[in-house]
Amino acid sequence: MQFVRQIYWSMVFLLKFLRIFATLKPTAFSLRLARVTKNALPYFSISG
Repeated sequence: MQFVRQIYWSMVFLLKFLRIFATLKPTAFSLRLARVTKNALPYFSISG
């Protein structure tokens, strides 16, 4: 499943980017977005 793995690594990259963005600009929106992304990550790892 090359496509699912590519989606998974793009999600990991997005999570790292959101974490850096949250440290640069710690607004409530960015923190909530990072939390939602971190909660959605296990679903992608299960499907992979």
